[in-house]
Amino acid sequence: MNALKVAPVVKIRKHTGRLYAVSTDVANYFEREHRNVLDSIRKCMVEQPSLAADFSAAKYSIKGQSYDCYEMTRRGFSYLILGFTGKKANQFKLDYIDQFDRMEEYIRDSLDSRSGSLDMCRLLQDTREAIGKETKAHHYINEHNLIYGVVFGKDAKHLREDMSLPDDKPITEALNDDQLKEVSELRHYDARLLTLGYDYQKRKSQLRDYHQCRLRLVSG
Repeated sequence: MNALKVAPVVKIRKHTGRLYAVSTDVANYFEREHRNVLDSIRKCMVEQPSLAADFSAAKYSIKGQSYDCYEMTRRGFSYLILGFTGKKANQFKLDYIDQFDRMEEYIRDSLDSRSGSLDMCRLLQDTREAIGKETKAHHYINEHNLIYGVVFGKDAKHLREDMSLPDDKPITEALNDDQLKEVSELRHYDARLLTLGYDYQKRKSQLRDYHQCRLRLVSG
């Protein structure tokens, strides 16, 4: 299960698009005994039975020994920390809201990037079919490499090598927010160019111009 850490206490499980916090991280961040955090979680579930589904019992290991912990949803985590007091707790209540907002934006961008990829590939196939040509695997690969080449100056293979990415991990998962947004935007733009019937070289030229224009707007 892939998890992206965004704060000492917050993790995101990207395969579901839902956010989870782990009780051990909560204890470490707030400098509390983990057993006290577990007691607080159990108290939350007693006080509010409707929260039972928001706290999932789990295990973690230290030196071969297994111990109890909890994974909690945003709702459960919010209820738990609202009961914490102190300067650090109060500041974190504000900080974590901002962090969740940034992560939700990341999820939307990631989903949008995948959507752009699907649209781009679908329109590539439709365009080739319209002129009586079959679309094979390397055509899709070439289209993705076109986008990566414009944004990063290298194809997917060399981009993976630079990022030390395993073959089973999508490149988009290793991109930062700005890179992900740019890849998504160019995929959508490429899809529009495909509907206009532009050939590969013309799309490449248009995408480069579009990308440079976006960079100038950002830097300016």
